[in-house]
Amino acid sequence: MAIYDGKNIKGTIGNLAFRNVDGVTIVQSKPGKNKIKQTIATKKSASLFGRVTSPFARQIRQVSKILHAGFYDGGMVNRMNAAISVIMNQHVDWNGCLQFNAESFNRLAGFEFNLNTPIKDYLLISPSILFEPTGITINFKEFKIYKNLKFPLDADHCELHLMLAYFCLTEGKWQLTTPEKIDIHKHQNISEAKSYNYQIYEDTLCLVIIGLTYFRTTSRQTIPINDKKLNPVAIIDAHFQIGLAGLEKVKFWNNMSVKLKKED
Repeated sequence: MAIYDGKNIKGTIGNLAFRNVDGVTIVQSKPGKNKIKQTIATKKSASLFGRVTSPFARQIRQVSKILHAGFYDGGMVNRMNAAISVIMNQHVDWNGCLQFNAESFNRLAGFEFNLNTPIKDYLLISPSILFEPTGITINFKEFKIYKNLKFPLDADHCELHLMLAYFCLTEGKWQLTTPEKIDIHKHQNISEAKSYNYQIYEDTLCLVIIGLTYFRTTSRQTIPINDKKLNPVAIIDAHFQIGLAGLEKVKFWNNMSVKLKKED
């Protein structure tokens, strides 16, 4: 009920509430009224985000910290959540089950952890990556450093790091390879060709991550100079290997905070 006191209206009428603030009558919707009801589709999407998308995106960020070291840009978390959300919603069936194929996670290929310094602007060559049922082969061709690797003005030395991250969602397990390191000096002419071979696992997502760490050499020490403004790190490829993993193959891996149900 609302009352008019000769100057202002106070109280409620229907879904409207009237109140006086400094002689001005304010009209608002009643608290708790006119709420938008969630449809079945929005409820399923919200459930998928909380159950799979958000915890899995967080797991990728945490695992990748070995290379990005927390030096990511302010929008990285939201970008990662958005990318994983699209992937999950794209591959969920009408009954809520998730079905992935080899290209399901392609959206993550090229994901930059720091848009202030995209790795594609610093490392101007890309390795060739071959995914086969028998394993993964990554090749860096010989390249001229002064043409293909950008150095900040105060850096004279760089380490190129390569790491693979595996995620078996159905078993809730993850594993990392030991990061490979290629030492590159600014005044060095050529970086020699390198080749790396890794295992591949069925029913598992593999992310190939590379990063550049820059150093400045003084008379006494070599100082890393990467920070929030300088930290080129990116996922350069993503591949889901179809098949049945089985707990035996991954039981000694690390536990994830997300695990799909067997029927998923």
